[in-house]
Amino acid sequence: MRCVVYRGVGGREMVAIEERPEPALGRFEVVIAPPFAGVNPADVLQREGKHPPPPGWPADVPGLEVAGPVVAVGAGVTSFAVGDRAFGLVGGGGMAERVLASERELVKVPDALDARTAAAAPQAFLTAFDAIEQAGLAAGDVLLVNGGNGGVGTAAVQIGRAMGARVVASVRSEELRPRVAELGAEVTAADEAFARVRELGGADVILELVGAVHMAGNIESLARGGRLVVVAGKPGDEATVVLRDLMSRRARILGTTLRSRPPDEKAALVQEFGRRVVPLFASGAATACRRLTIAYGSPRRAAARASVSSRTQSAVFTRRLARRNARGLRRARGDSPQRSSTRNAADSKPSPSRDEPCCDHSVGSR
Repeated sequence: MRCVVYRGVGGREMVAIEERPEPALGRFEVVIAPPFAGVNPADVLQREGKHPPPPGWPADVPGLEVAGPVVAVGAGVTSFAVGDRAFGLVGGGGMAERVLASERELVKVPDALDARTAAAAPQAFLTAFDAIEQAGLAAGDVLLVNGGNGGVGTAAVQIGRAMGARVVASVRSEELRPRVAELGAEVTAADEAFARVRELGGADVILELVGAVHMAGNIESLARGGRLVVVAGKPGDEATVVLRDLMSRRARILGTTLRSRPPDEKAALVQEFGRRVVPLFASGAATACRRLTIAYGSPRRAAARASVSSRTQSAVFTRRLARRNARGLRRARGDSPQRSSTRNAADSKPSPSRDEPCCDHSVGSR
């Protein structure tokens, strides 16, 4: 199989496409043939040597999420059959023609999501849902999302609205604010967002998706008993916190990551996500935002999109190898294989296809 690999620590010059053996199937695992693959800022940090994969996962094949048809199932798998569409989390290796995943860290893709949108959903929505759950957001609460235009931000806006919260989002780009507002938030620049939540009596929950630059405003804008969840920050970010301000508000600051969690915790989160968030996709109440599709033969271009600015939360490669995946699915089902030829994706020229953006969230194609 072909996959995106990092040939060392460094810049985009380290990104390449190589042939690797297909993954060996475990008893409670499935193999997915994803037609699209998500690219997240964490993949860029991994390439820079700042975000290693958990033990037991490919060290040089990026990709934190997977979505696509199941082409093989382990002997102990009961939730999926060959041909089912699944999406969820992996510790690494998501940017490959065949992706190994644990059954418990996957749920079924609702019919309302096409393959491209499904590929942009798991990491962003699971990160947002996990942070909101840790903060204990309730109906009627005020939720402030700093960095509301990215993948996690747009997911948090939609989940917060679905839970009955009043959502305020800060978005630096004036051009992108109307699109985030369409998702159900009051959207302004950061200073105006802080002022707005103070008018509302303070934020019960703040999701910080940008970093240290907002910390002083966050503390000043918390309601009594408010919770500030730091979901993202630049490596080396430091912030000064006035302890008396935190104490007087009886507030809490939480830090969170997703990739390094123990498998049991991630499995429980994914299953709860399946029960509470996936129905929002099925009903049309939520969707993953996407901006751009990038050809599989252009992994360095996708890496550039993911790292061009802190606003870009995700990209998705779109696969040129649909025929190859279709053959694999037919073989898994016992159908007669058909011949088809493919050329080396590493030699192909970029051929991006535009998607109508609803936020600053890229979708790239393999």
